This record gives sequence, structure tokens and C-alpha cells, in this order.
Amino acid sequence: MTEFSGLVAIVTGGASGIGAAVVRRLHEGGASIAVFDLNIAGIPEYAFGVTVNVADDTSVIAGVDAVVAKFGRLDIVVNNAGIGAQGDVASNDDDEWHRVWDINVVGMARVSRAALPYLRQSPAAAIVNLSSLVATAGVPQRVLYSATKGAVLAMTRAMAADHIREGIRVNAVNPGTADTPWIDSLLAKADDPVAERKALEARQPHGRLVSPDEIAHAVAYLASPHSGSTSGTSVAVDGGMQELRLRPEQTMSTPTVSTATEPTFELSEGVIWDDRAQLVRWVDILQGRVLAGRLNGDHIDVVDDRHLGQTSGAVALAEDGGLLVAAAHGLATVSPSGEVSFGPDLEEYVAPNGRGPWRMNDGIVDPQGRFLVGTLSLEDVPAGHDQEVLLRISPDGSTEVLRTGLGMSNGLGFAPDGSTVFHIDTLAGTLSSHSYSAGEFDSDEPWVTIIDDFPHFADGMTVDASGDLWIAFWGGSHVARYAADGHRLGEVYVDAQQPTCVGFVGESLNRLAITSALLGLEDVTDDSGAIFVSDVGAVGKHEYRWMGSTISPSWRTD
Repeated sequence: MTEFSGLVAIVTGGASGIGAAVVRRLHEGGASIAVFDLNIAGIPEYAFGVTVNVADDTSVIAGVDAVVAKFGRLDIVVNNAGIGAQGDVASNDDDEWHRVWDINVVGMARVSRAALPYLRQSPAAAIVNLSSLVATAGVPQRVLYSATKGAVLAMTRAMAADHIREGIRVNAVNPGTADTPWIDSLLAKADDPVAERKALEARQPHGRLVSPDEIAHAVAYLASPHSGSTSGTSVAVDGGMQELRLRPEQTMSTPTVSTATEPTFELSEGVIWDDRAQLVRWVDILQGRVLAGRLNGDHIDVVDDRHLGQTSGAVALAEDGGLLVAAAHGLATVSPSGEVSFGPDLEEYVAPNGRGPWRMNDGIVDPQGRFLVGTLSLEDVPAGHDQEVLLRISPDGSTEVLRTGLGMSNGLGFAPDGSTVFHIDTLAGTLSSHSYSAGEFDSDEPWVTIIDDFPHFADGMTVDASGDLWIAFWGGSHVARYAADGHRLGEVYVDAQQPTCVGFVGESLNRLAITSALLGLEDVTDDSGAIFVSDVGAVGKHEYRWMGSTISPSWRTD
């Protein structure tokens, strides 16, 4: 390959990872290569190494001038240098935001600006910027990094428009998760590096990490004089992650399941992961217990056990660090300091015309920080007298009825983008969905039935990061995985007759916790009443948080 013969290229961050692969590929095509990096030790002999800090304009200008002084020209710039950043929008302070932005975005601008006078003289001028899949797809815990790569993509298009009539083409490459030293460093910090790597591989439709050489080939295509009519575009090298929506594999390998607690819970439910406290949280409904445990390998060690004095149907996280609980007939809050406060009785919304005994059941916080919670009857109800409801309670205490005529409101979950809510009616044996947004709930829009033939009583559920649904089956001794269209993908069996709920836990959200119940069982010989954990090859989503106060709830007047 000689498409780059006679051309001179600068590759920033070219000493390792993707940059090193680009250096090799352009050299194979006949280009003369200059590597810009903070540490140029170990670069190939054929490359001209220049120690350059892209965060320092003086260093960048000197580096570009050194390249032109050596080779007499400059034709190609590959802006690859960058650094990673993890966390949500609150995880990094201003200094870190400025530092990452200065390298990932302004660094590219500095190098391009210094190179422009020489590129204008080239008959085959090209700039290729390394953006990322995260510029076009929301990936958890990558806010800062995503912001910079989104800026790179926008900058690429603007630069292309500015310089196309000068004969300078500007394009971008959007890699997926690549097999690079940076990813290796992240995996090394994970609780289970092997499992975390498998989760990253499974996230991409072709089932593996992208290789640096594959990215380098895309860079070479965009940089090549043969691509003279390609400018202002981006090429995704992500195994199809951005554009493909595949039905998951129809079979699921049998995962190993471990008993994580003693089998002592009468009706444990509502298991969630508290990412800030690094705790597993759940309830024991009829005992009115709100519990927390620390995940220690295959065990969950209980570290907090709070008794409310009334049923606790579900627990949710609050933005202020406290907890929200679905108490018997309303909400309860637990402040960060442990103070418990009970809200008003919501019977006027549940039974405006009166009814038999009932309680709150499963609940979940929505993307806007409101709480959805359903009800169940505490007495046998004749067939055809379905009277349970699904409520939505806002942080200011305002309450809406989203659904009526239910047999037993149970598991709830949201699609990864928050645009769809899923809901289980246990006695009707159905899983349904409804569109969802920040605005008013459209009660005139019918719920869409996805499944109406469950083999056992469908109980609690969760939705993973890929959009698959995991449902616990009371009386079925298992959890089943479903695609969002209702296609059954596999099962996880537990040594308990009555699984009740599921949730992804652990720092990487890659372990499935499964609660179960002793309620109504006699002469138990299995682990009914325990919580189980399993590695199922999937990753969960972070829980939404209640936006109301648990320190001074809306119903408090003192």
C-alpha cells in the first residue's frame, strides 16, 4: 500500500494504544510519521518523535514547526491524544472538567490551528479527529468524557465547513470500546475484571472489544487522498453498537448462583443497589424492615436493619442521601441521619368509595424523580373485581392515578432511555408497557400487553442496560430474562420456591441479586427466604433517585 507515499503525517498520542496502531498503518501506506506524545520512548525507529503536551500551546507550535523543519511539509494530522474520565455529572469537580476539556477538545484545536498554515500548502491535506461512540450514544458513568467527545464531533463538522474550500478535509472516527491500555487500567480496578471485560464485550453486537488496528484502518481511509470527496463525516468503528438493535441470543448459559444471606426473610423484596453508599438495599415487607447489606464476594453482610412498625412494600433512593419507602398506606422517608417520617394516608386515591384492607406494594422512582407505586389487596377478592391501582407521587406530594382495574400491581421498570414503563399485574398474568415522558401521563393511551401467558406468578422485575427484562417467578424457583418484545431468552434457577424480586448490584452493576420468601411455607428444606447473587453476563442501570426531601418532606409542617 503506497497511497500515502510522499506525505507527512502527525499522530498525537501516537506512542501507545490507538495512536500506535495509526502510526503503523500510515507508515505501511508510505507516509513519513511524526509522533507527538508526552513520552516518546519506545516509538518505532521509522517515526520522528517529538515530546509535545497538547495542553500547552507553545509546546504544540514548537512541535509542528519541528516536523516541518525536518520533512519540509505537513499533509495529515491525526488528533488522537486524549484522556478518559468516569462518573456521572456530579463526580468530577471544576478543575477536572477543565483539565479533561483542555486536553480532549482544546488540545485538538491547538494542534489543528498550528498545522493549518502548512496544510493549506498541501495537495492532499486531511485532519482526522478521534471522537467516540459516547458522542452519539448515552453510556453510563461517562458524562465528562462524553461531553468532550461530543464537542469533538461538532468541531469536526464545523472545521470541515470552514476549510473545505482551502482543500483541507476534516473527518472523525467514533470508536466503540477498544482493547487499549486505558480499558485495561479500568478493568484492573473492577471487583471482577474478567466479568467486567465480558460485560463490555457483550455490550457490542459483534461480541468483542474493537481492536486498535480496526480503528487505524478507518483513520487511514479518511486520511487517504483516495477519499477526496469525504469531508465533514464520522465513521463508527463500534461493532454495530450505535446503529444495530439485535434481538439477544435465544439461549443463555446456565449461570452459577450463590446463596448470599441466611434464609430468614419472610417476604424480602425490592432489591436495589445504592451506588453512593455501595450497599445492597431491600425490604422484608410484612415485618416492616428496611435493610442494607455490604456485598462481600458471594455474600451480603447486613449492616443496617430498620423496623418501620408497618409494612414496607418497596425502598428507593433519594437524591439527598436518604431513603423513600412505600409504607402501608402512603410514603415514608428515612433521612440521612436516620429520622423516619410518615406521609399522609393515600386511601382517597386508592379507594375513594371504600374497600377492604390493602397495602402499598412494589414501587420505583421514574427518570424525573417521582415515585410510582402500586397496591394489592390483603383479602381474597372475587374474580372480576380487580380494584388495584398504580399511583405516581411527585416530590411535592401531589398524587395521580396512572392505572386502575388491576388484580395485583407488582414489578415496575423503565427502558434504558426512560421512554417506556413496564408493569406487571401478577393476578392477571400480564406484562404491559406504556410510553413515558416528563410531561403528563396520557391515560387515554392504552397499555400494550407484551406477555399474557406467564407459567407462574410474575412478581418483581428489573431492566438491564441493554433493555432486557428480568422477572422473578413466585412458585417457579427461577428468574427469567425477556427481550423488550416479550421473547424469552433464558432462566436463572435458585434453591428457593418463591423468588420475589431481582436487581443488579455491585460497583459495576454486573451481579444479579434475587430475593425470596418463606411466607406460607412449611418444613422448608431449601434456601427459601434467602437472597441469592449470580453472574449472568449482563449489566444493570443505576437507580433513579427521589427528588423530594427526606430531611424535610413535603408533608412536614414543623
